[in-house]
This record gives sequence, structure tokens and C-alpha cells, in this order.
Amino acid sequence: MSKRYLCYLVVLIASSKSGWTIAADTLQTQLDRQQMNQSSQRHIDQLSDKQKKLVAEFRELTQQTRMGRVFNEHLKAQTQNQQQEVHALERQIAQIAATEKALIPWMLEAIAELEQWVINDTPFLLEERMSRVEQLKSLMVRADIALADKYRRMIEAWRAELEYANSTEVYSGKLHSSNTDEQRSAKFLRLGRLAWYYLTPDHQQAGVWNQANKQWQLVANEHIPALIEAMDVVNKTVVPGFLALPMPDDKLLTLGGG
Repeated sequence: MSKRYLCYLVVLIASSKSGWTIAADTLQTQLDRQQMNQSSQRHIDQLSDKQKKLVAEFRELTQQTRMGRVFNEHLKAQTQNQQQEVHALERQIAQIAATEKALIPWMLEAIAELEQWVINDTPFLLEERMSRVEQLKSLMVRADIALADKYRRMIEAWRAELEYANSTEVYSGKLHSSNTDEQRSAKFLRLGRLAWYYLTPDHQQAGVWNQANKQWQLVANEHIPALIEAMDVVNKTVVPGFLALPMPDDKLLTLGGG
């Protein structure tokens, strides 16, 4: 082997080794670039996932904000409505207070008039009627009773008084003597507010109330049977017939039937 060939071989081998080195370096560079690309892609994928998560969170937050705004608007409208109801209630309370301020004096005056009515009227069932008035007077000063209940009770008391004019009744009671404190048992007959009689249990004495002089006036014995029959008619124990009852002015009160 000549020296020139040997030199060529050495150069060739050296060139081949350099080529292998370059090829290896190139391959490594490509592998590194591929790894970088994969790493970048993973990073991009991670960023994409985070972005999707942020977008989802943003949408949820936007939805919650929208719902909160709707709720706040509803709450605002509800609050305004409640305020209107409160104002209306305050106006009603003020009106009620004004009504009470005007109504209470009128009711007190009506009760006072009722009391005078009973005092000046024919004194049948006097204790019962005066007790009703006293109950009304006591009721008016009670704070635990509503004004509406007080008004209702007052109207009922007046209605009871007015109904006496359209009713008749027989009842037992005590007869008070105008001259002494003596009291006797008796039966009483009330014909509306037109006439008021008494009859003793032995049927030996009877009287008619004289409202003009505020005292009893004796009934003649001849009229006692008619008074007894009138009491039986009111008690519905006999059939009504023609009756003539004495009046305080010495006239006869005729009751017809058949």
C-alpha cells in the first residue's frame, strides 16, 4: 500500500466519521425540536384547559350576576310594594284614629240619652234596663275592648229598648209601694209601651201605671177579670177575645179578637 493511498484512506475515514457526527447531531437536533414541540403542545393544551375553565367560570359568574340583578329588581319591587302597603295601613290607622276621636263622644252621648230614656220612661223591668246602661258605661272605659264591640253593644241596647214598644209580656216581680218601703209580690202585664198593669196573687187588687204622675192607679174591681184574661192571652193559655182594659185617664183600652 502506497503512502498516497494510505493518506486518502485516512482522509476518507475522517470524512466518514465527521459525517456520522453531523448526522447524529442533526438527528439529536430533530429529537430535541420534537420534544420541544410536544412540550409546547402540552403547554398549549394546559393553557387551553385553563382557558376553557376560565370561560366556564366567567359564564357561571355572568349567569349568577344576571340572576342576582333579577333578584335585586324583584326585591326592590317587593320592598316598594311593602312600603306602599305600610303607607296605606298608616293612612287607615290615621282614619280609624280620626273616626274613634269623633265616634267615642257620640257614643257617650248616645249612652247618656239611653239612660235618660230609661229614667223618664215607664219603669217596667227597671233594674234590668238600668243594669244594661251601667254595663255600657263600664264597657266604654275598658281599653281591652275594641271600639267596634263597644259600638255593637250600644246598638244592641238601643234596639232592645225600641223593641219593647212592639212586644207584650207577663212576668213576676216585686211591687213597690209609693208611700212605704213595703214590697209585695205581683204579676205584671206590659202591652208594649202603651200600658203597664199589676195584679196581686190573690187577684184582689190590680193597678195601671200613670206615667203623668209617676205612680200606680188602682183598677176598679169590675175590670180585674179582663186583666186576668189579658194575661192569659199573652201567655197563650186562652184564645184571644174582645177585651176592655182600663187606662190611667179612665178610658178603656179595647183589645179585639175572635
